[in-house]
Amino acid sequence: MDENVALQRKRIVVLAAVLAVAGLILLVRLASWQLLPHAEIDYYAGKGQASSISATRGSIYDATGHALVASSVYYTLGVSPKLLTNKNKQAYAVLLSEAFGRSPEHAVTPEAMFDLLSEDATYVVLGKDLPAQVGQSIEELERTGQIVMDAFKMELTPSRVYPDGGLAAHVLGWLRLQTHDEDTNPAAGFYGLEERYDSELRGVDGTWQRISDKYGKPVLAQLEGYAPARDGADLTLTLDRNIQFEAERILRESNSEFKAGSATIVVLDPTSGALLAMANLPGFLPGDRSADRTTEVYVNRAISSLYDPGSVFTPLTLALALQTRVIRSTDSYDDRGEMAIGNRLILNEDRDPHGQTSMTQLVARSYNVGAAHLAVLLGPTRFYEGMRNFGFGSKTEIDLQHEAAGIMWVPTDSGWNMSYLGMNALGEWISATPLQVATAYAAIANGGVLMRPYVVARMSDETGVTDTRPIAIRRVLSTEVADEVSNMLVEAVNMGMEDAMVGGYRLAGKFGTVSMPDREGTPNQYNMVSYVGYGPVPNPRFVILVKFEQPQEIMWERQSAEPVFARMAEYLLDYYGIPPTGQ
Repeated sequence: MDENVALQRKRIVVLAAVLAVAGLILLVRLASWQLLPHAEIDYYAGKGQASSISATRGSIYDATGHALVASSVYYTLGVSPKLLTNKNKQAYAVLLSEAFGRSPEHAVTPEAMFDLLSEDATYVVLGKDLPAQVGQSIEELERTGQIVMDAFKMELTPSRVYPDGGLAAHVLGWLRLQTHDEDTNPAAGFYGLEERYDSELRGVDGTWQRISDKYGKPVLAQLEGYAPARDGADLTLTLDRNIQFEAERILRESNSEFKAGSATIVVLDPTSGALLAMANLPGFLPGDRSADRTTEVYVNRAISSLYDPGSVFTPLTLALALQTRVIRSTDSYDDRGEMAIGNRLILNEDRDPHGQTSMTQLVARSYNVGAAHLAVLLGPTRFYEGMRNFGFGSKTEIDLQHEAAGIMWVPTDSGWNMSYLGMNALGEWISATPLQVATAYAAIANGGVLMRPYVVARMSDETGVTDTRPIAIRRVLSTEVADEVSNMLVEAVNMGMEDAMVGGYRLAGKFGTVSMPDREGTPNQYNMVSYVGYGPVPNPRFVILVKFEQPQEIMWERQSAEPVFARMAEYLLDYYGIPPTGQ
């Protein structure tokens, strides 16, 4: 018995000694790895990879707080088949098939999924561009332990959700998604707000350092390389989705009759310059990634496409003549039906003389000779300085991408001659954007001050909230002259633009056309027809510009844009609850 006890004690001592030696060796090795340089560590330290922590792109809201654009993600799921047992493959094929089935577009049978899981390859992509509901289903399978994700790799790609489809697409722009095989190619905004505010919306991605095995699975994280993501800013717009929806609806319904190649409506608040609506045809769905479109579809014609405004320029010429006191509102002129300026003979559209004509009649009936008469009284210097003050020939600086500056030749330009003065007074041989014209009319409507148009009212991020304040660029007319022109435009509407009227309200406005010749060279059709107006007068709440271009099947009467203006104005008067003021 004593011998057995002694033997056990001996064994314990030996075991303790062995463990002590093993522990000492382990401690020495650990100290060696911690304190001394090693080629293995140096090798793997150089193999570390920076992994991105995606920032969430900011959302875009309308003036009522409704989300026009929100962020979501697409998923890419891959697998290393050699890390799965045959039993795993059979079970996972069924589970993943059910998850993929949440998106009919990506549905796959269990048999097909099993084939993918069984491929003789180091890495296999099971699905690309998987919508959020599929990715979340797979994450739920992992969370509940039904799938162990060690053999899988799931990547997230940012995407955008558009609750109202293509509403305000040209204002919003669109997002190009990150390519899956190029981590250095981030998502980027194109056109509209997505491009103009791309850096603010995208935020700043975070990073963490990792070392991966040959299958791409992280095996070591280097915490000292961690930097958190900073999410992008949210934008709140001046644009009202209700007004925008109505503008687009009216444009679509009207164009089914007019069959224009393109059409535009712009709605501004004249007191602040805030954009209330901006609609274009043709439109597009910014979230439709499968569509095959030309770049032309994305162009916001309200700010990027130039056109000759035509007769809508006449009230601006009249306003400058009143401001510089070369005429009075009660003056008249002798209309002889034609007038030579430079080397150009300017004719009335009807080719008729009209004798003594008042300033209001000139505007109401778009007499070209009258507009040219005013330009001659002004002279080149006052005319072009005045139009520059109205904003023509330069960008409005609205916070949207790809705005055009317009083209206005002046006497200092090579090739300019006096013919330009006469034609520019009619709104021809001068190119502008619809927004420039609407902004100039807003200056008359608000009492003579040119306001900078804008669409982002507020920007919110983790640092706080930044509100946009309206910016007055310059005074272009005295309050008295602006009010005088407004009253004359109200009279002009009553005299010759009845289709633009809304019963019970005083609305100011003017139509404009630009002709194109027929096959014989006779200008008897219109390739552009527009109407610009505001109301109610006094104290206008809105400016509306309507423009149709490129007729395809019918010849338009010049008043065809007037009823479109009236429908939009009637909606706004009702939407704002403005009571009738009397005609």
